[in-house]
Amino acid sequence: MNEHETADRKNARVCDKIRIALPRELDEAQRLKLVQEFCHDITGDQVPYFAAIHQTGKDAHNPHAHIIIRDRDIETGKRVLKWSDNKRDRVKAGLPVNAVDHIRERWETLANTVLEREGINARIDRRSLEDQGVDRIPTIHVGAKAQHIENMVQRPDSSNRTEKSWWRSYRDETPYEFIDLGRTRQERNTQIIDLNLERASRSPDFATRERAKLQKSLAQDERIVERELITQARQHTHEERILRGEYRGHWIEAKTLAKDEEQATRSDLAHRWRKDRMTLRDDHAKDRDDLKDKHRTFKSRFMRVVDITGRTRSKQKTEQSDLKKAQARARGDMVQSYHITKNTLLGAVESRHKPILKNIQQGYKQAQRGLEDHHEPMREQAEKLRQKQAKERLLAEKRLDAALKQVEQQNKRRRQNLKQPRMR
Repeated sequence: MNEHETADRKNARVCDKIRIALPRELDEAQRLKLVQEFCHDITGDQVPYFAAIHQTGKDAHNPHAHIIIRDRDIETGKRVLKWSDNKRDRVKAGLPVNAVDHIRERWETLANTVLEREGINARIDRRSLEDQGVDRIPTIHVGAKAQHIENMVQRPDSSNRTEKSWWRSYRDETPYEFIDLGRTRQERNTQIIDLNLERASRSPDFATRERAKLQKSLAQDERIVERELITQARQHTHEERILRGEYRGHWIEAKTLAKDEEQATRSDLAHRWRKDRMTLRDDHAKDRDDLKDKHRTFKSRFMRVVDITGRTRSKQKTEQSDLKKAQARARGDMVQSYHITKNTLLGAVESRHKPILKNIQQGYKQAQRGLEDHHEPMREQAEKLRQKQAKERLLAEKRLDAALKQVEQQNKRRRQNLKQPRMR
């Protein structure tokens, strides 16, 4: 990749990036195979790609994949996919008009194929609820930062804010307090989900009503546990911030002392440098004046006139040149001596304060590890609890599907019996 990036022009599009959400119903091996099949499908094994799957740890409940594709044929080096080309060029190349829609369609098809192959009833649909003809209120987007704040830090408060945008430097104050009505985005989504489930529980369709009742029951139990886990996570974040603030104070104090001593050392060095430089300049000026006075004496001037060989004049020029060289060497030695002294003194300041800063940093890391070790059992317990709930949900949904299937078969047999003529 580095070689390709170096070979391209400076403003070239080096690669294309795709981020996809992986089905939670699949296990890790199945997700890996799905990502491999998807990359093989969209690239045709003609262009290289890299894929990173995040599905463990903090991403256990949000499995996703990051894919980087280098749109250059492995053998010829020519572009193949042409995702960034305009519609006319893509049609001319015999490619789908909209590259984004094509990628989403392929992901939907492959993901649903894998889900069906694994015997899972869940499906992916890239269309909006309105296009699907589903009478359900869509939830609103909750960004990663907002989700982290509410789940790990605290419940965010709503406040009015004056916003700016790239196309307009000023906009009137946005009344978020009136828009949110004191609710966070997650709380609003919870209300939307509850409203959709309530509407579904009153549906004329028996299966829809039963599924809605099951989802309402599962959601209530999961929310109780989730609130407890969020409280634990917020407590962990609070303790971590207190610890970080304490060590940050020690760090800032030590850095301030080191900086003050460094500035004092630099100031003293600058003062000494100015003094020594003025002294050297005066000494050099005196030496030049003494040499000039020596060459201006009657004897020196007389010898320059009567010496037809020119040796006297040459000797005086040599003395002037030697003086210049000697003064230049003295200035160079002074500069070199200043830099040596400066590096020595500043190095001494750094050597005195570096162990202090290192001890503070090591103390913070050790305290942080202790805090992490203290909360690790809680995180493991929370992870096990979430996995247990996910399994219970999956089992409950499978039992309900089996029961509904059995009811459907009984109704089908009953309808067939009704259609058969009665024997007299």
